[in-house]
Amino acid sequence: DTTGDEWDELLKDSQTEPDKAKPESAAEKSDEAPVSRVEFDALKNAMSKKDTDEGIAAAVDHIQEGNDALKGMPKRAVKSYLYGLADEKPAILSAFGDRHQNPKAWEKAQVLIGKEMAKDFADMPDADLTAGVQAAANAVRGVSNTSPAKDAELSNAQYSAMSDAEFEEQKRKELAART
Repeated sequence: DTTGDEWDELLKDSQTEPDKAKPESAAEKSDEAPVSRVEFDALKNAMSKKDTDEGIAAAVDHIQEGNDALKGMPKRAVKSYLYGLADEKPAILSAFGDRHQNPKAWEKAQVLIGKEMAKDFADMPDADLTAGVQAAANAVRGVSNTSPAKDAELSNAQYSAMSDAEFEEQKRKELAART
């Protein structure tokens, strides 16, 4: 069994700096510290993330440029759709991962993604077109697209200065205007 003191001593030992051993090779004797495995992995991951981000950005641009239906769409929407579709279809992830070795497969995947996006977004109503159709329908029915002019509202002081008869008349006018 280990005692609490042994754990405390182990903790203390792990928190002190290790003794520096004398360099054994010429590379270790130089002023430049060798890159540790952790630093190398971190650098490799950062480079991989940058490559992935650039690949996704290029794919979004390529998908939009290759499809007229997607040209006005925000890049964020195309990117989000791309992520969702990649989650549903493993072939997209596979083609993306192999895009440097097999660019033709990635090109084909982007074309298919663009077609699927255009098909899905074709069913969405166009806000400008919808507003135009509504305005035309209102014009045919004789509906105005402007609100009626509002009478100047009276202040509390003006109401207080009115006689009872004037106040009743004002009330009738305001009620008639509401209906």
